[in-house]
Amino acid sequence: VAEPAFVLADSVIVGRLGTEPLTGLTVASTLLMTVVGLCVFLAYATTATVARLVGAGDRPRALAAGVDGAWLAAGIGLVLAAVIWAAAPWAAAVLGASGDVLVHATSYLRWSAPGLPGMLVVLAATGSLRGVEDTRTPLVVAATGAVVNVGLNLAFVYGAGMGIAGSALGTALSQTGMGVALAVVLARGARRHGVGLRPTTAGVLAGARTGMPLFVRTLSLRLAIL
Repeated sequence: VAEPAFVLADSVIVGRLGTEPLTGLTVASTLLMTVVGLCVFLAYATTATVARLVGAGDRPRALAAGVDGAWLAAGIGLVLAAVIWAAAPWAAAVLGASGDVLVHATSYLRWSAPGLPGMLVVLAATGSLRGVEDTRTPLVVAATGAVVNVGLNLAFVYGAGMGIAGSALGTALSQTGMGVALAVVLARGARRHGVGLRPTTAGVLAGARTGMPLFVRTLSLRLAIL
């Protein structure tokens, strides 16, 4: 829900800047939603792992799996952010952007890239909380993030005069705030059960292996649509 809601708000706000900024946003958001969509395995693989351990009566191991999933998400997010920042002009051009549209798409991609780690942590933490039967917290955080995103976009785009870059910055800050909020909730739950917050190599690799089939499935669908 969160990522499409961000893109929708950004489209409404940026659309008032003109056709070329809106077109640049469309190209950039297509790429970003594809990247986030490919990482949806972080939510579903973590949900399955945590729920299975909770059902087996081992809540500490379940929470440890959730912590490892969040670290995996943060690591993937940092790598993807760096790649998108570096490859932004090329990636936008591949989708047909040129001239001023390419400039706007590149700007949005690069200002949005820092929000990717937070957005992926949101996916992993949401999966963990679902696994322990807490669906309310992720919903509240997603709704709050969507509202905050609108306020930040308006402030940066029009108040600060940053244009499309301000829209991307507002979204990145909202995503980061959501990621931090859910990570804090996850960390508190882990602490209550005496679970450490450091990642374990075995746990991170297990999360990656569990999510790989879903990643391949999502990749094939996204490539076809893209």
